[in-house]
Amino acid sequence: PAPAPAPAPAPAPAPAPAAASAAAAPPKAPPPKRKRTAFRASTRAPTAKSAAGGLAGAGWSPSTSERWGVRCDYDALVTRMTRDQWDTTERRRDDGKGSIDRSYTRAGDTKVYRSLLAVARAHYPELLTETGAPAPAPAPAAASGRRPSTDSSDDDESLHAKEPAPASARYAVGDAVEARWKAGLDYYPAIVIGVRAVRGFGVVDLQYSDGSNDKEWGVVEALVRPLKKRRAAVAERVGSAAPAAEGSASGPADTAEARASAPSGTRLACEVREVGDEKWRRFDSRAAADGVFPGLSSQNIGRLINKTPTDPAPHLIRERYEARNAVDGDDGEDDAPTTAPRSNGELACEVRRVGDKEWRRFASRADAARAFTGLKAYYISWLIDKNFLAPQHIRDKYEARNVGDGSSGDDDAAPARKRPRLGLVEVRRTGEKSWRRFATRDDAAAAFAELRDRKDISDLVSRPSKARLVIRGKFEARNVVDEADGEEDSKAEEERPAATAPCGPALIGRKVRIWWPHDREWFTGTVNAFDGRRHEVTYDDGSLWDEDLETPGERKWELVGGDAADAAAAASDALPEEEPCCAICLEPLDSDAPSLEACGHRLHADCLFGAGQLVSHAWADNAPSTRRGQRVECPTCRQASWVPQEAIEGYRVRECKDT
Repeated sequence: PAPAPAPAPAPAPAPAPAAASAAAAPPKAPPPKRKRTAFRASTRAPTAKSAAGGLAGAGWSPSTSERWGVRCDYDALVTRMTRDQWDTTERRRDDGKGSIDRSYTRAGDTKVYRSLLAVARAHYPELLTETGAPAPAPAPAAASGRRPSTDSSDDDESLHAKEPAPASARYAVGDAVEARWKAGLDYYPAIVIGVRAVRGFGVVDLQYSDGSNDKEWGVVEALVRPLKKRRAAVAERVGSAAPAAEGSASGPADTAEARASAPSGTRLACEVREVGDEKWRRFDSRAAADGVFPGLSSQNIGRLINKTPTDPAPHLIRERYEARNAVDGDDGEDDAPTTAPRSNGELACEVRRVGDKEWRRFASRADAARAFTGLKAYYISWLIDKNFLAPQHIRDKYEARNVGDGSSGDDDAAPARKRPRLGLVEVRRTGEKSWRRFATRDDAAAAFAELRDRKDISDLVSRPSKARLVIRGKFEARNVVDEADGEEDSKAEEERPAATAPCGPALIGRKVRIWWPHDREWFTGTVNAFDGRRHEVTYDDGSLWDEDLETPGERKWELVGGDAADAAAAASDALPEEEPCCAICLEPLDSDAPSLEACGHRLHADCLFGAGQLVSHAWADNAPSTRRGQRVECPTCRQASWVPQEAIEGYRVRECKDT
């Protein structure tokens, strides 16, 4: 019989409306946030091409899961990139949010990488791990208790790497070194706990001895240096020359240094002495030195040794004492300061106050600076070098020299530079030969009717050209200096040249010698020009100065070459035969005739201050007039000048008394 026909297929159900399907489907949950160290590489199973690419080098299988991610050890990656000298470029977006795009390049590689993950894929695939990969096998028992490492040695570069330590390794286990934590800029003391090789490069494992007890694995030797033999360079910036290693990597010098950088809790031997002493006193610990010296505690000893800028020892302690770790100095070196530089470049020096006979010797300039108030180490260098001029207040108070200088052989009892006796002053009228001594400047001002107060004396001593017009050129004053009486009086009128010496334009072309009080030395030069008030002098050292050689007491100077007769003849030839006359009344000038400040031309007091004269006419013509004085115009050179108000008032008072 014929087979029965197959039943007709049931018609397909009509598709449900889109709205109904959307209502039936549950809403999708937002994707979970991932940590910064986890990046999604793909949302599908990797293809054979990608498996054969950059990630295949790490041994990952493309069949682990359908959705997988990649995790990167960024701390190790940054260390590697710092070692290999990668360059980072930052560019701020213009979206108003302040976002920054970073790109990474390296010399020899033309490709620009837009993320750290791209750098790790291309150059450091061993730092990448699969998110779904099984946990690594537990470490052997010998390594139990180790802190999880964040460096590049967490995987194949662990302590149990197959490559042995290279023969050229610079360090051995137990060496005291300094290393840059996380490839940063600061060095910290550490102890080497492991030495090995990774791909032919020597690396070390470190345990830091700065009190943190942190460990770091697989640190390249370029980031490590031997511990400094003297004071440990805590937080020293990168860029200073690292000291050369002495002897073998595990020599006795490094063994001794390990004690100086031992972890916290270890008792450190120290040495203490008073500033200026030659011998150090050694103690087993800082606590043992506590109380041995008056006012010195163990905390202050630690501050003296560490020299931390944020936590220094008190100023009185720094002035009296100095301390160091027992391993800071060589046991074989002499405790006394020497002329040779110390291992960290220090030079012994001697310092004393001006006027003292005895020199105080110090092991370094820093030690000397702590012994004197207001004295810095670089000030001492300037006092010794002479090429750099120390501030005037320092040069007036202190003297310094190197121990090895020829001057150090001089007799310490040689007379030092003189310093003024406090308060004593000498005053005399211009032209007098004898000085009158006074205990104070107030007493000196009271002895002369023309002097008002001590300020007049101070102006005459320090700046005679700035003294009041009524006393300028009429008085001379000076501070009393130790043992200066005979020396000053023996000089034939050193403050002013002889009366027959040329002056004004007659000095042009002449050779003069001028005394510089701050340098305490004579300097020779040639007068080039004269502007009516100052002479232009070109010194033999090439410098050009405008000197006031006309005002009595302003500058000590004398002619160079030729005798007094020659100078007198030159003066007589240069000066006019007739006596100088007043430009207003054309009468000969008196010796006390005042002069105008700007040009120096002299006028009779009556012609200058009198009623209906120069000052009155200037006031009537609405010339500038202030509390400073009245502005007038010189009738000889037409140069504007100020007449002090006190001079005008003084003339009027004298006129009232006379009438």
